[in-house]
Amino acid sequence: MGTYGKARQLYQAMGLDAKVQDCNNAIERLSQPPAPVVTSRHEFCGWLSRSWRWICSWFGR
Repeated sequence: MGTYGKARQLYQAMGLDAKVQDCNNAIERLSQPPAPVVTSRHEFCGWLSRSWRWICSWFGR
């Protein structure tokens, strides 16, 4: 995030408002906690099933 902050300051000094906004957006995205990979039991079961089939097919070669 420090790099985006420095870039933001540089762009602001140069008067590049669109780039300043890009940096603000990147800083905002990085400051938010990551979204969970699996959000429900149904999604987890699907993920587990697909992973298990992949593992079985990989070892079945």
